[in-house]
Amino acid sequence: MNKPIGFPTRKDYETALKNHSKSFVWERLIDAVPIPSPSGMSYFWGAGSFAVVSKVLIRGTEWALRLPIGPQEGVHERSLAIAEEVANGNPLFVPFYYSVDGMNVPLGTNQIRPVTLMRWVEGSVVRDFVIESCSNKNSVALLKLRDAFTNLARDLKNYGVVHGDLSPDNILVSEENGNIKLQLVDYDSVFIERHGDIPTSVGRTLMRHPASPRQPDSNSDLFPLLIYYSVLTALAEKPTLGVSPDNYDQKFLVDSQILGAEQSNQILQDLSSAAPIEMTALLESCRGDYTKTPSIINSLGQLTESTAVVLATDWVELTKRSGITVEISGTVLGFTSQSSFIVMNPSNLNRHTTIIVSHLGFPQIRPKIGDHIRAIGTVVIEKSQIILQSPFVELSDRRFSQINDAKLAAVKHRITVLKNLIWQQKS
Repeated sequence: MNKPIGFPTRKDYETALKNHSKSFVWERLIDAVPIPSPSGMSYFWGAGSFAVVSKVLIRGTEWALRLPIGPQEGVHERSLAIAEEVANGNPLFVPFYYSVDGMNVPLGTNQIRPVTLMRWVEGSVVRDFVIESCSNKNSVALLKLRDAFTNLARDLKNYGVVHGDLSPDNILVSEENGNIKLQLVDYDSVFIERHGDIPTSVGRTLMRHPASPRQPDSNSDLFPLLIYYSVLTALAEKPTLGVSPDNYDQKFLVDSQILGAEQSNQILQDLSSAAPIEMTALLESCRGDYTKTPSIINSLGQLTESTAVVLATDWVELTKRSGITVEISGTVLGFTSQSSFIVMNPSNLNRHTTIIVSHLGFPQIRPKIGDHIRAIGTVVIEKSQIILQSPFVELSDRRFSQINDAKLAAVKHRITVLKNLIWQQKS
C-alpha cells in the first residue's frame, strides 16, 4: 500500500466506482454496489467543496458514500468522534461509519483513501416542506414543524451537540403517524462537547449570529433555532409569505444579514406584522450581544407560559374600545398564561373571534379542553391585543362537537411554550 498523494479527482472516483470490485478495500464495502445518479450519467448524487457523495446498496440497504476531493480541517477527528457517538446510541446522527482504509483511488495505484458511510435518509429538506405547507395554507403543519425545532433544540442540548450549520438544506423533514421528525445532515461543522474543539474549514454562515465565533461553540445553534421558531410562527399566521423559493437560498426567509440591515426589507416587515413578539426577540438577538441570545430566548418563552383560557367564541359583541363590559360564551380550545395574553386574530372581530380570558386570580378554575364557558369582564386593548379581564367565569359540562379539528390543533400549537428552546437558561 502506497502513501496517498494529493486528492483524487471526480474522474478518478468515477472510474473507481465503475470498477468497484477492484477499488473497494474496506470490509464494509466488499458487498457494496454503486447506484447511478437519477440522470444515469454518473455515480455522484451530490457534491460540495470538500467531497462528492455516491449512493451504494449494501445487502438491501442504501448508504451515502462520502469521498474526499480536497483538504478539510478536522475531518479525521470529527469523523471518529461522530462514529463513536453513533456507536454509543446518539440519535442526532444517521448511522455513520468511517475508515482510513476505504478505497483504492486512483485505480491501480494502491493508494488507499479514507471514506465515510452514512445511512441514506429520505425526506424533504425544510425549504421544500415549508413551501408546500405555505402553498396549501397548512398552518397546522407549520406549527408542528416549529414544535419539532423546539424538540431538536432539547435533544442537541441533552447530547451536548452543536451542528454549526443549520441552513434549510441541512435539515430533512419526515412525517410518521402525524408527527414530524427532523434529521440533521452535513456534519462538516459539528461540535461535540465531550470531544472538545475540532477545527473546521466551514466558515460562519449567514444563518448564524453575526458576532458568533467562526469555530462553533455551545451557543452557535441558538440563533438559527430562534430564526426557525420566529419565522415559522409568522408563517403559520400568514402562510402566503412563505411560498417563494427565492426566500430560501441559504436562508430561512431571513438571515443575520437581512436582520442586521439598517433598513428593513418588505419580507421582514411582513413577518414582524404576523408575529411581532417573536420577530422583535429575533431582531433584538441579532443586533445585540451574541452571549445574550440565551437570555433573550428565555424571556420570549416566559411570554407564553401560563394557565389563562383561550376561547373560540360562539358569539361576541365586541368593539375596538377599551373599558366596555361584555359577556362571551364559547368553547375552551387550550391554555396560554396567567399574566400575558396573545390574541389569535385581533383584526377579525366577528362571531368566530378568538380572544384571551384572564380569570383574575381564581386558581380553583381548571377548565378542560372542550368545556363550555361563559365569562363577563372588561375589555382591554393593548397593542392590538384583545384581553378580557374577567372576574366572573362559569363552566358547565356541556361539550361542543362542531369545533373544527384543524382549528383546534392550530390554536393548541400556536400557544405551545418554548420550554424546549429555553434549554440554555434552564440547564
